[in-house]
Amino acid sequence: MISIVPLTEERLSEAIALVTEVFPPEYEFEPADEELAASLDPETHQDFLSRTGFRPTLQYWVALEAAAIIGVVGLNEYKKDPDEIVWLGWFCVNERAKRQGVGTKLLRFVIEEAKMRGKKTFRLYSSTDPDELYSHGFFKKFGFRLIHKEPFPGLEELDKLTFELNLTKAQVS
Repeated sequence: MISIVPLTEERLSEAIALVTEVFPPEYEFEPADEELAASLDPETHQDFLSRTGFRPTLQYWVALEAAAIIGVVGLNEYKKDPDEIVWLGWFCVNERAKRQGVGTKLLRFVIEEAKMRGKKTFRLYSSTDPDELYSHGFFKKFGFRLIHKEPFPGLEELDKLTFELNLTKAQVS
């Protein structure tokens, strides 16, 4: 049975290991270790929050199966955005748990969490990296639509994509 629980200090290393396994650090500009740690203790990570423009409201959850982390999902907000907008944070599933409904369960969970927080718009970043193309169809099944495409800073061969879901219309089943 899979349970979704808030990320804790005790599970931080395991969650970071999963995120960095799925998203190799050489392609990422916002280190997962700092973001996940900041979600647990924003006060001691003010430099990270200032550098990224995140509000101190970021939060992460983990999917557990037999006491092992098999998925990670988070929500964050940018200071530059209106209060009604929330962003998907790091979102990944262990390779062995893929195509078993874990990602669907995690995404449904954070969409409902965003609605409970009174958010109206849910956004996420992706890219044209071949490893991320499958996820685009997955997000579209939930009602996300591509709203912006631009060159990925520092990686000329990739584009950075922004997807958006209107939470006032979204029906998550």
